[in-house]
Amino acid sequence: MKINVKIAAFTAAVILIVVIMISYGVFLFERNSRIEEIEEEQKAILQSFVTLSEEMLLVQDELLLFNTMTALKNTYRGVEYLNFYNIKSDRLFFTDRDKSDSAIKYRDIHDLWKDDYVFSAPVYVSKERTGVAQIGFSPEYYERRITEAIRQARNNILRISFAAMLIGLAMALFLAKTITDPIRKLARGARYIGEGKLETAIDIKSRDEIGMLAEEFNEMAEKLADLDRAKDDFVNAVSHELRTPLAAIEGYIDLLVDRGEAVPEEKRKKALNIMKDSSQRLGRFINDVLDMAKIKAGMMEVVKKENKIDELIEETVSLLDSIAGKKDIEIDIEIDEGVSKVLADKERVNQVLTNLLGNALKFTPQGGTVSIGAADEDEEFVRVWVEDTGPGIPEEDMGRIFRQFEQADEARNIDGPKGTGLGLAIAQGIIESHGGRIWVDSVEGSGTVFYFTLEAFKNGEEQ
Repeated sequence: MKINVKIAAFTAAVILIVVIMISYGVFLFERNSRIEEIEEEQKAILQSFVTLSEEMLLVQDELLLFNTMTALKNTYRGVEYLNFYNIKSDRLFFTDRDKSDSAIKYRDIHDLWKDDYVFSAPVYVSKERTGVAQIGFSPEYYERRITEAIRQARNNILRISFAAMLIGLAMALFLAKTITDPIRKLARGARYIGEGKLETAIDIKSRDEIGMLAEEFNEMAEKLADLDRAKDDFVNAVSHELRTPLAAIEGYIDLLVDRGEAVPEEKRKKALNIMKDSSQRLGRFINDVLDMAKIKAGMMEVVKKENKIDELIEETVSLLDSIAGKKDIEIDIEIDEGVSKVLADKERVNQVLTNLLGNALKFTPQGGTVSIGAADEDEEFVRVWVEDTGPGIPEEDMGRIFRQFEQADEARNIDGPKGTGLGLAIAQGIIESHGGRIWVDSVEGSGTVFYFTLEAFKNGEEQ
């Protein structure tokens, strides 16, 4: 069963239940109101009879009393008989002989008495109870009046209920349409995504939960598209990272195999060194992929020990100093005096420093400057930074540079070998596994600063 049918059926059922309950309540109210109205009418007729009886007793005109009783019976259609019992004279006046003894039964009453459709009331003259007035009403007549009133009320309720059902059903169908139409759009968009059309966007303007779902869907589609582009970049980078060193190794192997001892010693050594560098490059790439897999699986091995942060920084700078020299880049080391030691895995932190410093050298133009330093963040952490004078990172790229396989647009435009987009993701995983954090501060056109924190070492605190 479709959702719109379910919603319409459920709404119609709810409306039907509500209408039935309201109708039943209105029915009871109408019935009780009509019964109360008739009872008040009967009391008013009785009161008129009592008043006339008091007047008759004052003037002592029995004929006037009898004529008044007859007139009341003929005037009100619901009156079946009237009785009046004079207590002082022990006389009974009546309009129906078969009911004539009814008033005598109630000669001792002091207040209004009701027995089904018979009303009796005492008559007072000069505050002295002198008689009993009684009226018997026709049950059939008043039952017909009640039945007719209830029938009219029922018909009105049915008409109103039918109109309410139609309006409710129309509203249910409209509500169902407002829900199912966006869902159909979402389903169609999901199908397009499944077909590989990752640029799909859902146009839903509502501000309710479905609108929020559509916004999340569009963000998901955008992220999938970004991930797809990152995948393409990664494949290209991997192809380069694998093909270039493999081609170099294969070429020099062919040279050594084909020409053998005819290859001069100097050229043989050069070939072997290139093959060695290429194999190391392949090893580094494979290690990056494995490290990323370990980070994703939460299996990154970190052995934290006491380390001097200045020694770690100087070791990294000496390793990359030759690259800086080729671009005439000056590396400034700014380490605060007395900076705390850190509790860290030396190899892993060197990996982070090498990545950040290598990126800084790659993006800093010829003759620029790169700064690397450390200072105490607080009593618990040491802050390390790497700053370059490169082109900076566009604001729209700031939120995704730490994702795996992601690169800022500037990284895609630089000359030379492209990275795999894993370095910063690995650096983030390593720093977070140390209990620290890593972040970036950059203004496009004004360089970039990467920061990360490491736990300060305290005596006896090795893991």
